[in-house]
Amino acid sequence: MTDDFQLLERYVREGSEEAFSQLVSRYLNLVYSSALRQTCGNEELAKDISQIVFTGLAQKASSLSSRVVLGGWLYKRTQFVASQALRTERRRLAREEKAMGMNIEDESHESRWEDLSPLLDEAMNELDERDRDVLVLRFLEGRDLKEVGERLGASEDAARMRVSRALDKLRTFFKKRGLTVSTASLAAFLTAHSVSAAPAGLAATIASTALIIGKNSVTPFIKIMKYTEGAFRDWGYASAERLFGDKVYTWAQYNRTKKSKGEAAANEEQRAALKSGALLIKDAIADIALQQVLTRPEDFDVIATLNLNGDYLSDALAAQVGGIGIAPGGNINYTTGHAIFEATHGF
Repeated sequence: MTDDFQLLERYVREGSEEAFSQLVSRYLNLVYSSALRQTCGNEELAKDISQIVFTGLAQKASSLSSRVVLGGWLYKRTQFVASQALRTERRRLAREEKAMGMNIEDESHESRWEDLSPLLDEAMNELDERDRDVLVLRFLEGRDLKEVGERLGASEDAARMRVSRALDKLRTFFKKRGLTVSTASLAAFLTAHSVSAAPAGLAATIASTALIIGKNSVTPFIKIMKYTEGAFRDWGYASAERLFGDKVYTWAQYNRTKKSKGEAAANEEQRAALKSGALLIKDAIADIALQQVLTRPEDFDVIATLNLNGDYLSDALAAQVGGIGIAPGGNINYTTGHAIFEATHGF
């Protein structure tokens, strides 16, 4: 199996979508399961958290050290995203459970995993990085002790001892909260219940969205038409701001700040947003942009446009790789896995 950081390097150096998709498939169940526990089983919220986590991976891939345990990094990132995005939702769910007589401490002994599950991720977050990584490798990634030792640069016996110590710290955490469980039972629970299968099709959806957001910019191509293509541009800006918040920075935001606070403030706001990893959403007039994609292609990562401009653009870019008929067109349904490919115009 290809090493995690070989895949990350391929993605960073070559922009390999296939390499990034492999990482999503490899770790999605780990991330989704953690998110599912923290949202009290809310599948839609767990999907949203998973999307944000892998989008973060795409944005930060170039800065990750080869010494980082990627599963541990993703697990920790999931805790951070969930704690920020879902704190209010979890309080609401807890109040509803209490009102409905579903207090966890009133459940039977046979439901012990149900007692532990809501607190597991909080307990894992209390561990130091070394202990958390060893449990992620052993139970959430399902590696045997020999593999855990190899990944951590230790022997199999040393890995066994580290797992045992980390489990004992987890047991102590639960004991302080009135939940008694042996380390052997805790290991059995983690093996049997800690990872749930993510919904079919979610990996492809997350990978494709994260790869787009992981770029530096998205550029809508428009003609100067106020009520047609101008509306497309405005819709694009409004949708990006509404759906992705501080993950994007749009030229509409720039213009608003420029109008209210001046050009210097707008420049500083944009600079700070891009430095924090935000995706730049800008627009371009099709006439000049059709020249710029040929003379300055590095300025464009993702282009969004209407059909007619798209026809012209695809023909011009296809010529850059050998002719109009060389570049394929793909219509992909990431939910069902079906796709239809066709030659572009002029074939």
